[in-house]
Amino acid sequence: MTNKTATNPEEIRIVALGELLWDMLPSGKKLGGAPVNFLYHAQSLGAQTQALTSIGADDLGREILTQFSNLGLSSDFLQIHENVPTGTVAVTLDANGSPQYEIVENVAWDKIEVDAATATKCNDFLTKTPGNSAFYYGSLALRSEVNRRSLQILQETIDPSVMRVCDLNLRKPFYDPEVIELTLQYADVFKLNDAEAVVLDQSLSQNSQTFDLAKFADADDSLVTALSSEHSAQVENALSAWANAWLQRYRLKELILTCGSYGAYLFDESTRHFAKSSPVKVKDAVGAGDSFCAVCVVGLLMNASKDAILSAAAQRAVFVCEQDGATPKIPEILRRPFNC
Repeated sequence: MTNKTATNPEEIRIVALGELLWDMLPSGKKLGGAPVNFLYHAQSLGAQTQALTSIGADDLGREILTQFSNLGLSSDFLQIHENVPTGTVAVTLDANGSPQYEIVENVAWDKIEVDAATATKCNDFLTKTPGNSAFYYGSLALRSEVNRRSLQILQETIDPSVMRVCDLNLRKPFYDPEVIELTLQYADVFKLNDAEAVVLDQSLSQNSQTFDLAKFADADDSLVTALSSEHSAQVENALSAWANAWLQRYRLKELILTCGSYGAYLFDESTRHFAKSSPVKVKDAVGAGDSFCAVCVVGLLMNASKDAILSAAAQRAVFVCEQDGATPKIPEILRRPFNC
């Protein structure tokens, strides 16, 4: 990845590979899938976006096409499969509004097929000038061999100047160390939450190189309670040491770590930035992390300051938590956080 000069958001181009589905929420059916949630929020900031994913040739798929049109999302890169259904996820919310997922298998987004022509089409879109660009992908879609192969073809084809963004989404039982290593292999920017950091520290540490994040975690692997306690400095130091080790190990440029109601960190090779979360009345938290990641990526592509990026991302995530679903209408005040 190379840094170009600062750009207007309308000059940013993003392609996202991954799941596209309907979240079956208690409040009703909502368009979902982390990559599409991410693209929706990136586009609301002005970026040009394309979703490289797949739907079925069924009623749910046709409804997605209509929803794409309603949201202003491009369907130019969308694939339609005749023999597999559109994806769905049953979503339940706990007392705090945090989602739990039951993800249906063997659906259309498990079969995102990329050949040389498709990969070239993505690269051509991303490398138009002027402007910066990013290729986004996550871990969930890599549960299928088809998608793992497609990701590798894309990574080998897309120009090195394009920022690679991995937004980790660990959903049991759809991950293992091999899949996580694949997500990290090409990444420039790696985004995850505190519980995922604990899992990675336990499962992917080499030999005895562990930072024992689990000793600070609660039963859900969250670090929020510990970070909010009198031992917060100790926890932050452990997180910083862990982040620095991962930045070096995988040659990452940035590591974005969200910690729920406590706040979020952005680590690079020399600095640690933090933004505290504002109080929020959670309606549902679906898509909050995706919206946070979108603001961070657009901000990084615009060469905004790290503090401004975190502040704007936190504001967007709070807003999403207070709405139904992952793609609510975005108020104008949140659409231009970087003064462009």
